[in-house]
Amino acid sequence: MIDSEQFYQSDVGQPTEPLPSFSPADLVVSENDPRHKILEDTDEIELFVIPRYMEEEQEVQELIATTTKTYDELVNENEASRRDWHQEVDEIFNRFNMDINASREEHLTTLRTHQYLLRSLIRSMLKTIKKNRQILNSHRLTDITRYRSKVKEYNDMPNKCQIKIPPLVTKIVKGKELRAEYGQLRTSLTQTYVEQKTVAKASLLDQHAVISASIPTGLKNLCKVACVGTHEAWVNGTDQVLTCVDIFGAVQGTVRTTCTLHPNDISMTRKGELVYTNSYNRTVNIVRHGKSQTFVTTPEGWHPQGICDTASGDFLVSMVMSGFSSYKVVCYDGQTAEVKREIDTDDSGDDIFTGGKYQVFLAENINGDICASDRNSKSVIAIDKIGKVRFRYDGKASGVKKTFTPKQIVTDSAGQVIVADYKNNCLHVLDEGGKFLRLVDNKGLDRPTGLSLDKEGRLWVTLYYTGEVKVIQYRK
Repeated sequence: MIDSEQFYQSDVGQPTEPLPSFSPADLVVSENDPRHKILEDTDEIELFVIPRYMEEEQEVQELIATTTKTYDELVNENEASRRDWHQEVDEIFNRFNMDINASREEHLTTLRTHQYLLRSLIRSMLKTIKKNRQILNSHRLTDITRYRSKVKEYNDMPNKCQIKIPPLVTKIVKGKELRAEYGQLRTSLTQTYVEQKTVAKASLLDQHAVISASIPTGLKNLCKVACVGTHEAWVNGTDQVLTCVDIFGAVQGTVRTTCTLHPNDISMTRKGELVYTNSYNRTVNIVRHGKSQTFVTTPEGWHPQGICDTASGDFLVSMVMSGFSSYKVVCYDGQTAEVKREIDTDDSGDDIFTGGKYQVFLAENINGDICASDRNSKSVIAIDKIGKVRFRYDGKASGVKKTFTPKQIVTDSAGQVIVADYKNNCLHVLDEGGKFLRLVDNKGLDRPTGLSLDKEGRLWVTLYYTGEVKVIQYRK
């Protein structure tokens, strides 16, 4: 017989023990007996109703276990999301710091450029004063009649340099909204309740490359560029002369090279010395005190082309064999000119570079990789310190329409690889591992050839046909 008291006093979270059965044989009553109805009700409850309740109770018990497990999983998932969200928030504010620092660099560069212009004009005026006093003291009629006043020119002062520092705007509405803005960069985290569901949303706007200056050089077929400090760069065309121009387009100096035709590549050393390759004469040359000195003469049959210096002060030189059949990269000691290593095959013994008539340009990345722009194979190749190929980039990920045509190549302080794409009129920006990041393709880059980074992190780009140098603030 069911002991209801025993049932309800038991732990409902535990399975109930079997209860003693009750049979009509335990009690015999006639149909006319008033107790007959009680007996029938008792039998129905015990034999039919309670079993249904017990079955339902067991299902509820199983559902409790399932529900508990599901909510435990939700708590764990929420904690994992908490960690991911914290990481994302850290990334967002790291991005803000990058933009603030980039803005600071841009404004300081603008101010320093203006200061450089003012100092240049002051030097010019001091020279004019000195020349005027020489004329006054010489009493020569020809000098006096040839005199041309510059007062009007000097009185026309450059426009004042004005900068506007963007404020950092933050807004916190507890439990509802987090928002931060700096310049064109905005991020927000909002919380709204829709049918008792919390919806969070974060957005981030990108910034684009900015042209800081357009420098006319007057040179046709402008090929290479090598920055000097923050406001000057050496450039060359298709003749023997190297020209130093400042960011305003003024010529600051020239050097006549030893080349029969023109330098194949130019670069600046860590010491601030200009170096260039002369493929025809098989020499690598350093310019000192305005004159060229031979630093290296390459072995017979090998002609130097691309050149860059390394963090350790050595030189990396790409060379092609006579007949354009083979290429290799040679590392020379920056002091003794001794060969430290040669790279031409990968760890499988296969040629890294493709034979052909186009020269291979070089740049060293912050991780020590040698990054090569190989137009013959239409690719950018990164080689680690032991000569293993880390990646090859063929330009397809960028979606450019014409054949990828890599020219000069540079790497920046973030390990990004930037290469000029001649036929597609753009620059490809890759990360340290060779992953395509973005194109710089909306800045009037008509046939870009040479690349160099100045001390402010700006990118100087030479344009082959127009003879212009574009100075680009490209970092996000």
